[in-house]
Amino acid sequence: MKQGLLCVSFGTAVPAGQKDLVSLEAALRQAAPALPFYRAYTSSNICARLADQGRPVDSLPQALERMAADGIRQVALQPTLLLPGREYQALLDQAEPFRSRFDRLEIGRPLLWTETDIQTLADALCAVWPCLPGQKTVLMGHGSTGGNEAYIALQGALESRDRRDLLVGTMRGEPGIDALLTRLGQGENARVLLAPLLLTGGGHTLREMAGETPVSWKNRLLAAGFEVECSLRGLANRPPVQGLYQKRVAELLSIL
Repeated sequence: MKQGLLCVSFGTAVPAGQKDLVSLEAALRQAAPALPFYRAYTSSNICARLADQGRPVDSLPQALERMAADGIRQVALQPTLLLPGREYQALLDQAEPFRSRFDRLEIGRPLLWTETDIQTLADALCAVWPCLPGQKTVLMGHGSTGGNEAYIALQGALESRDRRDLLVGTMRGEPGIDALLTRLGQGENARVLLAPLLLTGGGHTLREMAGETPVSWKNRLLAAGFEVECSLRGLANRPPVQGLYQKRVAELLSIL
């Protein structure tokens, strides 16, 4: 049976963010070098913007149609999502009508699926950001107003590794920037590395995290007296995190 690997992301139109995704896609290609590789974005708005710019990327239905036309009979579909939230459910809904077009269509799990996954990501984050004297690292996740249990659990996992210098916050819900500022206290010229706990250094990274408005996380930290450095590189471009997605692909291929 002809098998194919499909990498599905929410997507971004920011060039730096797209480079992050391309880096992750290259890592997934390495996890299955013998298989034809396909990519898709689930955001219709981003797909439309890229098409207008002459940089088209398939939507998920378009990618599955392309695979069927190419004679792929068994599909390993790996999302690059962090959490099994609304976007993951939308992906499942879009893929479901195509099951009859293939002999097998297996869909991988987001990165944070179980408690063990949270522990594994904590190890990867510790590898990405080693402890440096006099520096705190603040990681900005997306979050939601409906509950941020995974982010809270991730913070607990980091603290259990004695990494109290790594602080996790979210744009939506708690812990937000106000809660992080309370934990950090007054800056007094202390150093903070600000980085995205997001797949890409896309729009949220450029606006909410490192933007020039007074309410950006960078400027909130500067106003509190911290010396701030921003890293715009998304998780998709971090080898320890890429390795976790490669394991997801290996799980998929083991059941095809």
